[in-house]
Amino acid sequence: KQANSSPDALPLRLWFRASVPPLGVATYLIQMESPLEHVSGIVKTGSFSIENNHVSLLFGPQGHLNTFYNKDEQIKLHLEQDWIWYNASAGNNAQSNQPAGAYIMRPNSSVPFQFASSVNVTYYNATFVQEVHMVWNPWIRQIIRLFAESSQIEIVNLVGPIGIEDNFGKEVVTRFSSSLPTNGEWFTDEQGRELILRKKNYRATYDFAVTEPVAGNYVPMYVASCLRANNTQMTLVTDRAQSCASLADGSLEVLVHRRLLYDDHRGVGEPLNETEAVCTRMVLAVDPLNQAADRLRQQAELVNNPLQLYFANHSVLLARSATPVSFAPLRRPLPANLKLLSLQSLEQHPFMQTSGPGPMLLRLAHIYASSDASSLAAPVSVDLNDLFVDFAFHHIVETSLTANQRLSKVKRLVWNVLNAPPSTAPTVSKLSNTTVTLHPMEIRTFLVAPVAN
Repeated sequence: KQANSSPDALPLRLWFRASVPPLGVATYLIQMESPLEHVSGIVKTGSFSIENNHVSLLFGPQGHLNTFYNKDEQIKLHLEQDWIWYNASAGNNAQSNQPAGAYIMRPNSSVPFQFASSVNVTYYNATFVQEVHMVWNPWIRQIIRLFAESSQIEIVNLVGPIGIEDNFGKEVVTRFSSSLPTNGEWFTDEQGRELILRKKNYRATYDFAVTEPVAGNYVPMYVASCLRANNTQMTLVTDRAQSCASLADGSLEVLVHRRLLYDDHRGVGEPLNETEAVCTRMVLAVDPLNQAADRLRQQAELVNNPLQLYFANHSVLLARSATPVSFAPLRRPLPANLKLLSLQSLEQHPFMQTSGPGPMLLRLAHIYASSDASSLAAPVSVDLNDLFVDFAFHHIVETSLTANQRLSKVKRLVWNVLNAPPSTAPTVSKLSNTTVTLHPMEIRTFLVAPVAN
């Protein structure tokens, strides 16, 4: 329904509401019954705001996002977003001869360069969504998107090819500067699992000497990062692994793209002269602390495991079936804190020899951590024989995570840690029937022999 201002994308996008069953398939037939509703963009030159029933966003006179207001919880946060870049070191300064490269981020200064202070902004208002299209320079474009009935915003970044006409390598960063008094602390996820507290210029296990004030504070962010203060959390969920830092109180900056002109002498043998553009997607929300964990966990799954889209000619679908194809293999949705991590057919397995079809590998994961402020950060039980509509399991063997040992044979190492009480082997959940219980952050792996219901 909406015209797209980016020349790098298709000229039109179609928005509609879709409902898809868990682990299932839904088919929608799309045909033109009336002329397209063309949504014209409105050029914005001063302060303006957009809102729905849950969120209000204020943009300042230069076109930057300025304020995020959570209407439901009456939380107003000063939150400015901008784009900056660090000049990558050529390895010829007094501190070190190490250049920045594929394996090493090393700006030659702690002071970033600002892109244009004023942004070209065009506003679109369609049936289901409002969009603010922002052009920061010829190779940085951005869309801030607010869906109807959504209490978060989506940010789509199109960056590149990065300009190097000035002969400077660039580390391109988007920065969120908030009014939260975070005292140099922020959180990132550990490979999509538990959150880790990060502190500027600090390491928990040794005295940290600050020699790289920017790069030394950048840490991995696999799916999310957040700022916390005053019982409020700003959550940022990304669609890919990136790195981030909080170099000023209440700020969070994310490294989005890089183009470097020197080899870092770490084995690649060439500079990271990346000539392609990248398109990244982020989800941003501001919540009270007792609701933020639910936001982070659920959005991390949705953003990084989006619906898979498949397309076919309309006439082909109608020729095969008079009704649209649908498929709902689960009896009911899984609990909100549980994820079906793996469901894979195997030819055979030494732990389970079958005369008919081979066994299946089934993994379930609890997506919450015990430290999450949520009622879902608790043990949850599910009956394996009550999961699927078309089949149950007549034989179940629990294994190690990689399914190369029976769980009953696994022997965990017990470590003696200096200045800590003696450790004990972790308690292993027993499989006594087809109902299994998962605790926060637990992953359980099963070999199962299916039988038709």
